[in-house]
Amino acid sequence: MLDATAGPDIGAPYYAAPPARSFVKELGADLGKLRIGFAVNSPAGKPVHKDCLSAIKEATLLLENLGHIVEEINLNGINEIIGNTNMTVLTTTLAWEIDAWSRKIGKTPSKDDFEPATWVIREIGKQCNAVDYVDAIYNIHKFTRDFDHRFLQYDILVTSVLAEPPVLLGSFNGTEDDPLAGSIRHAEYMPFTPICNITGRPAMSVPLYWNNENLPIGVHFIGKYGDEATLFRLASQLENAKPWDDKRPPI
Repeated sequence: MLDATAGPDIGAPYYAAPPARSFVKELGADLGKLRIGFAVNSPAGKPVHKDCLSAIKEATLLLENLGHIVEEINLNGINEIIGNTNMTVLTTTLAWEIDAWSRKIGKTPSKDDFEPATWVIREIGKQCNAVDYVDAIYNIHKFTRDFDHRFLQYDILVTSVLAEPPVLLGSFNGTEDDPLAGSIRHAEYMPFTPICNITGRPAMSVPLYWNNENLPIGVHFIGKYGDEATLFRLASQLENAKPWDDKRPPI
């Protein structure tokens, strides 16, 4: 599916260099010795759950046993730019999207048409001006350059996918008094993946660990920009070393 859909559409303003060959051919291909950095601290500043730390520890031991060089890194200092930049782009984009669809269907948007958090985010976006948006885009580009320079020596970065094990449905609901409560909770729960949203780096979630409740704890592997090939090779190596296709939930 990825081979069939990879690459830019005609006229795309931004795109990564095309892959050297089919992704299928990367499966089982020689990986060599990778230099891998792993982080156990959350960019959101909240403690990472012990189950997620255990998942990272097991993953790094496996990587070392596979012959890779593994070193601990620190993600301190990147939370503020992620939060502020993401909020500006998210709110303004959502405000535009609602208005664009309203024009298409000929209906004025109303608070009753949306979940409370969606409407509040739209209202925040309406308050941003063009300079705010351009500043956010500039900060995205600056963050990406700074991040890539900071971790230039690593082929792969490893974190937990989430900062906690899976939670119950409804955990991210807002309230009438505080519609954004769920969004704030969500940012603490998922602090790592926005790095890839901003930088455009490819990443994969690999089910290498299960906690005592038999819940899967994903391990997050971040590649260099445009380097999906290394991720596919690594995924293949990890699955051969620690298969997970026999895992089934208790029903």
